[in-house]
Amino acid sequence: MKSHVLGGVKVADEVWIATALLHREHPDAVDFSIDQIVGRVRKEGLHEPLRPGLTIGLGSLGLVLAVMVWAYTEFAKSAGPLAGLVSAILCPPALLSIPLIDVEVGTPDYRIMWAVFAFMNAALYAVIGSVIGKLRWKPDE
Repeated sequence: MKSHVLGGVKVADEVWIATALLHREHPDAVDFSIDQIVGRVRKEGLHEPLRPGLTIGLGSLGLVLAVMVWAYTEFAKSAGPLAGLVSAILCPPALLSIPLIDVEVGTPDYRIMWAVFAFMNAALYAVIGSVIGKLRWKPDE
């Protein structure tokens, strides 16, 4: 029997409800496996079909990392090759600045360029989060 739950149920609540229902069916059981609990949550329809938390979280992380790289390059007296390597790893869209070598640090053009890189990095990280979410958590039947 499926329950109809309006939105706003947190994961902890889902687990608690599913575990309570499992204990009602199996009063002698000491505990239940994660698969049993997840299966019961699905059976009762307690969950929402999509939780975009990972996608949003990683997208936000990508934005923050790009802003941090920009701030370092903007305010550091001198940035060595290690700073360039770190920025390329944490913010791959920064590699697009190679053909834009004539853009001076500290100018409005530099800030606009990094704003674009920050949003590109956020999108990249969000896509990575979405892919991880799809691979890690299988869709419901």
